[in-house]
Amino acid sequence: MPNTTYTQLIEQKIRDDAVLHSIGDGLIVIVDVDKGGKIVYVNKVFEEMTGWKSEQVLNKPVTDVLPREDKEGNLVSFKERIVTKVLAGQKVISDLTQPFFYQRKDKSKFPVASVITPIIVNKKIVGAVETFRDISKESEADKAKTEFASLVSHQLRTPLSAMKWLGEMLLNGDVGELI
Repeated sequence: MPNTTYTQLIEQKIRDDAVLHSIGDGLIVIVDVDKGGKIVYVNKVFEEMTGWKSEQVLNKPVTDVLPREDKEGNLVSFKERIVTKVLAGQKVISDLTQPFFYQRKDKSKFPVASVITPIIVNKKIVGAVETFRDISKESEADKAKTEFASLVSHQLRTPLSAMKWLGEMLLNGDVGELI
């Protein structure tokens, strides 16, 4: 940037930091993927959702800080995580019907939907930015919807079954002769 003063650079950094901290989803920046993915930045929402403070996670492997589990509770290795595929240049489309789970500092788990984007410098992938959100409420709503549909279906079938059974009894003469 021509004619950029030190003060202007500091002001721009402050604005950039304010923007990153204002993002409504958890944000994590990962580099050194060939060494297991080192965390270089997290935002406030990350801290709130995971229980980890920024200073506790910086320069640590992402798998040590944010273990990922599949829906059966199996740990997903770094090589199998979506971020690794993205960093290898693969295009990955998340399947929101198959959520995964992150583990908080206190070891509790929460379902997550995420978007991972590679960081490209000079046409080379040097890291990744992941934004993620807790989808507990969406999962609960989906479960409630499924249970409601099942209950309604059962309740609709029950009276019809009774009416069919009674009709068959009448036609077969099981309750006497029809007049």
